[in-house]
Amino acid sequence: MPKRFAIEKILVALDGSDHSKRALDMTIFLAKKLKAKITAISIIDNSSMATISENVATYPLYEALQSSAQRFLDEAQKTGEEKKVEIETKLCIGPPANEILKLSVEFDLVVVGTMGKTGLSYFLLGSVADKVVRRCKVPVLVVPLKGDDC
Repeated sequence: MPKRFAIEKILVALDGSDHSKRALDMTIFLAKKLKAKITAISIIDNSSMATISENVATYPLYEALQSSAQRFLDEAQKTGEEKKVEIETKLCIGPPANEILKLSVEFDLVVVGTMGKTGLSYFLLGSVADKVVRRCKVPVLVVPLKGDDC
């Protein structure tokens, strides 16, 4: 008989956008049903700043990004408290897809939101969700901003 698949630990990536807030809502819903633990991460993308200096932590831009990322995590914890679900948080620094993939090995499911960009905007901006889906070794749930389009 095949081993039963269990989802006990869920990783959700947050960037403060509406699509990541929807991903958090979906994660909370699943965690309650599955009695799973949630870890929410917010990532400071330092890839563009790294070319400026070795010590990007001294820049006001970095401090602003860190403050915003922490605010996203604080909001996630508040949402979890309101919905009676404990959410562990982690602030990461690096290219978002790489950070998600690096942490994913510790989880049973990764949840990411997507804006659903296509065409030129997708080509120019790339997609963290797409990179994660293509390279992740655990299941990935991609949550679109609007659920009634399908």
